[in-house]
Amino acid sequence: MVDDRAKSVQLPADTSIHSRVEAELTRLLFRLAGFGLFSNFALALILSAGLTAYFPISWSLVWLGAILVVSLGRWLLNRRFALAHRSDAETAHWRRYFSLGATVAGAVWGAAAWIFLDTQVLLPRLLVVLIIAGMNAGAARS
Repeated sequence: MVDDRAKSVQLPADTSIHSRVEAELTRLLFRLAGFGLFSNFALALILSAGLTAYFPISWSLVWLGAILVVSLGRWLLNRRFALAHRSDAETAHWRRYFSLGATVAGAVWGAAAWIFLDTQVLLPRLLVVLIIAGMNAGAARS
């Protein structure tokens, strides 16, 4: 009888705990992003350098410039987040900016696959596949 009554009583959700957890998850996103941004930059350089013999150098340079601009923007966002004094309520818009940066970076990497997989030569195709697969494996750790 007591168990049935306890089940029927619904406690109100504690929104303050939920918002604090969301805020801490956002802080964790930004804390862990540093190595990902560095690896993004390093792998973009390797890919661009590895493809110059197979594609016009202008293609590689334009793509490399795009990924560098996106990575720089994401790094600046991380710096601003680290230096800002923010309350838990303010972290929601920071999380949206983080998601937007990750989405744009993913689109630029997707463009690399779309552009640089269009060849019959095996070596550049393998390089693109290995780098993108490696990035996905590294992202799965977080």
